[in-house]
Amino acid sequence: MKEKTSGSDAGLYQAIIDSYLETGSVLKTSRTLSVSEVKVRRVLLTEGLWSSRTSLQVQHYYNQNMTASQIARLLHTTEKAVQQYMPYERGMYNKEDRTTDAQHSAIYRERMRRAKEKALKKAARMAEEEGWKEMNSEYTQRDLSMERKTCVLHMELSHWDQPAPEQEFENEAEKQEYEEYQRAAAVYREDTAGEELRVLRTYGKLKYDKTITRDVIVPVEMPLYAVHYMIQRAFGWQNSHLHRFSLPQDRFLRITGGKAVRWLDLVGVLFPSPLMDDEDRFWADDYERGSFRNWLRRKYTGPYQSLNHHEGIVQCSMDRKYILQRWPELKEKPIRDVFLMFEEEPNQLLERLPIGQVLAVSDGKRKGEADLEDAFEDFLNDSLKAEIAQILKSGKDEPDIQPVIQCCTDVLLYEYDFGDGWLVKITADRDCGRLIRNGRTDADAAEKAVQTVCEENRPVCIAADGLPVLDDVGGLDGYIRFLRGINKQSEWAYWAGKVAEEGGSREEIPERIPDNWDYDGGDTLEWARSLGWTGRMNRPEKML
Repeated sequence: MKEKTSGSDAGLYQAIIDSYLETGSVLKTSRTLSVSEVKVRRVLLTEGLWSSRTSLQVQHYYNQNMTASQIARLLHTTEKAVQQYMPYERGMYNKEDRTTDAQHSAIYRERMRRAKEKALKKAARMAEEEGWKEMNSEYTQRDLSMERKTCVLHMELSHWDQPAPEQEFENEAEKQEYEEYQRAAAVYREDTAGEELRVLRTYGKLKYDKTITRDVIVPVEMPLYAVHYMIQRAFGWQNSHLHRFSLPQDRFLRITGGKAVRWLDLVGVLFPSPLMDDEDRFWADDYERGSFRNWLRRKYTGPYQSLNHHEGIVQCSMDRKYILQRWPELKEKPIRDVFLMFEEEPNQLLERLPIGQVLAVSDGKRKGEADLEDAFEDFLNDSLKAEIAQILKSGKDEPDIQPVIQCCTDVLLYEYDFGDGWLVKITADRDCGRLIRNGRTDADAAEKAVQTVCEENRPVCIAADGLPVLDDVGGLDGYIRFLRGINKQSEWAYWAGKVAEEGGSREEIPERIPDNWDYDGGDTLEWARSLGWTGRMNRPEKML
């Protein structure tokens, strides 16, 4: 049975890790801290920072549900000796005793990653040398994603079909008119879905899904601002319009309680300050000349560090104080009044936030709502409040010293070009299992892609369905009309066949063709090419 330690050991536990990262030696760590080598080894084993042939054997048999006594007999040693090579049981250490710098320093995290990677490679090599086939499999299958965690983002273009936020109506007739419009829109969307799918599959090289999709392996520490640039490249846009990340409306209302004061409490934690100026908002949009594609690639390749100083928790805290002094009535207002007061959408997320802190990862099934920290009290819990208070007390607002939040949604929304109304729905899988089962990729390609993500610190597209889109085409509806227009002859032939099947006359054909029949295919195609649209489908691995 693995041994537990008391909370009083937490400081020593962390000191052992820190010392080992500095010295790289179990013996030196032991002497520096005046603790036994056994304790040092067990701490390092627990964190995956060290291994030996004996520890590999012990762990191998322990994973087969053998007791320490049984393992001792197999290895011809004592039970006490076996226990010296077993990690401590996880979950008993008070991780909050770590210093703020240890928790949040990018340098510290990188050193931990490198040390774990080194230990993992050493373990795999020893297993191979000893001919421990089963054990070798155990360790080599623990690819680098375990150390520098990755996830798979599934991104799909969608029509805007979120429940509308709370509406205020002057009278019952206005309310009924609005509700009738919503019902009619839903019916229209249902009626046209089949035709849209036909066009996308006939002209848009859609093969697997019901809309244009991209599946991309990303580092979980990738911040939303970098995800934005990755999305631009993956779908074919030119970063020519405004964008925002947001929560589904129902989850936004749950986590804020529909109250402006609760939303304000989360400014700097989950949401940006409405007082942020354009210089900070667009800090990364510095393209001037040269290859736009290469510029985008630099933006979504790590190391990542947000230079938007107005998104820091210290600055946002000062903004909150000012807002409550200037507009104390917000304490009693509903969330919808935030937009009326600041002309800023309250449901948009801080873009310094890592994707892994916002979006819950699925193991093949949708993550249950009960597993998400979606209530205000659950999200802004005592632990997070204490961490925020510590940062505010220090007065430091560095990019690597920001509160660490817990996943609050299993669907993330990305809006682009509010005029065209592009919407990308984003979910996350832990690995490529779904894509492998569906024949979209294979295990070797997935393993190679994960390795590339970890080694080069950049996203890799593993699967793509449907041609790229383009700017200023009118959103997804407009893109479908565009595909019809540049394939005018084929569309005419298709509808001519439909009319003939139904016994109609040739004069009916133009009436049956959906809107925008006035597209001039040649001129439209030339315009599209000026925006970088080629009409070709690149291999997924070449998209980014």
